[in-house]
Amino acid sequence: MPDAEDFEATAAVLDAAAQETETLMEPVRAALGDGVMVGGALTQLVTDEVDAASGILVTVAAELSRLADECRQRAETTRQALPTP
Repeated sequence: MPDAEDFEATAAVLDAAAQETETLMEPVRAALGDGVMVGGALTQLVTDEVDAASGILVTVAAELSRLADECRQRAETTRQALPTP
């Protein structure tokens, strides 16, 4: 059975993953910068796909953060349930 420290450690890992997930699209958006792709159907298609991927990553980051919060809650519950030596 995991203890409070295990839950806290997992929460930290999940928080880090959420933060990293939020930054994954930055290089992609930078690659679409000035002069790389301008106008046309391909530009619209790529932009739409990048926007869709960004939306998915926002959802993933939010879920990772939610799971980190759950781990912190479980850590606190574990601390309260176990007697202090």
